[in-house]
Amino acid sequence: MNPAPSASPLDLFASLLQLEKLVLEAQTLPETRFVITNATRQLSPFIQAILLTGRPGGALQTTSLSNISEVDRSSPFLAWTERLAKHLTQSGRSQALHPLTPDELTPELRREWVEFANASLLWIPLVAREGQMQGALLLGREEAWSNQEVALLGHLSIVYAHALERFQRHHQSLWARWRMVVGASVATAGLVLAALIPVRLSVLAPAEIVAADPFVVTAPIDGVVRELKVRPNEAVQTGRVLAELESGDLRGIQDVAAKALEVTQAERRRSQQASFLDPSRKADLAPMQAQVDLKTRELALAQSRLSKTQLKADRDGVVVIDDPQLWKGRPVRVGERIMSIADPKRIEVTIWVPVKDAVALEAGNEIRLFLDTDPLRSLRGTVKYVVYESTLTGEWPAYKVNATLDAQDAAPRIGLRGTARIYGGDTTLFYYLLRRPITAARQWLGW
Repeated sequence: MNPAPSASPLDLFASLLQLEKLVLEAQTLPETRFVITNATRQLSPFIQAILLTGRPGGALQTTSLSNISEVDRSSPFLAWTERLAKHLTQSGRSQALHPLTPDELTPELRREWVEFANASLLWIPLVAREGQMQGALLLGREEAWSNQEVALLGHLSIVYAHALERFQRHHQSLWARWRMVVGASVATAGLVLAALIPVRLSVLAPAEIVAADPFVVTAPIDGVVRELKVRPNEAVQTGRVLAELESGDLRGIQDVAAKALEVTQAERRRSQQASFLDPSRKADLAPMQAQVDLKTRELALAQSRLSKTQLKADRDGVVVIDDPQLWKGRPVRVGERIMSIADPKRIEVTIWVPVKDAVALEAGNEIRLFLDTDPLRSLRGTVKYVVYESTLTGEWPAYKVNATLDAQDAAPRIGLRGTARIYGGDTTLFYYLLRRPITAARQWLGW
């Protein structure tokens, strides 16, 4: 039932409530659009109604027409309508409810108005909460729009906007859930593929630059260190005195042996002289000569032991030793290491790999060394050998790995420390990241 232009306010109010009920009871979006484009006649008669919708911030497109079940997007009339909506959006008048006039349109739109549209057009924006525009309703007829109709349709536009918004929220919710499922699937697939990426198994361990095949200076006899004649890292030549042991007792033993030899030799000479006068004394010469030989050897032994109190360099190189002050007055045993002589150009790398981090280590594996003094540059090398028996270093047991460095312009200084990465065989990223957690889990669970 269409109200007459002279309908009472009570009838208009009843029509308004009935329209609100119809649009809010619509179960689907097409049903809601049908009510908006057709049932609005109950409040205000029109010839043509066009519903344009779109995403917030996007272009408006025709989605429903009065008295027509399907929308033909190729129709020139609908194309003109969408160009009209685009012009209003660009001019900033799309969110204002107002009757359209030819003056606010472009010349092209004004020329086509006569061909495609009715004489009076009413633009009704459908604005929901927070000012989000759900679409617009364009009504057309020959008669002008009264202020009363404009006011009622303005109220009804809010109801229409909320009716459309609930379906948009439902669509957005479905879209969000679908995106969540797709995103989770893509992320899972990405993780699986990433876990299968081939990587080189490697391990990090502390490392130190050491001398290759150094000459070890050890104590030749039991004694006490009297003085060190060299400083740490000092360059020495072959034959240079490196250290002295206490020689007081040995020097006394040498003097006693020398005096004993002199006495024995004097006795032998007296026996020789006496044998010329008494032939029977010749029998004493042989034992006396034996005594002289014995005392000679005792003196040679004492001199040899005394000479060993001076430790000399067996080759050219640099001295590798800890604090010299700690060696003064220190007792040493035969074979105890005191210092070493190293060639600064012949170096190796000693790496201590913790047992809990160890991988399959073999001779020939590649290493990269990052020294603490130059962390931005790495040195490449090769594993020389691996000691399979672990050694307690500090608080944890470790395997000793010896490696050689590739040829360098300048060899690193002996004693420098850093971190070495030892590369093993190829494996997957999954095993590389979870190797230690899996090992810990097996130890804890007892697999």
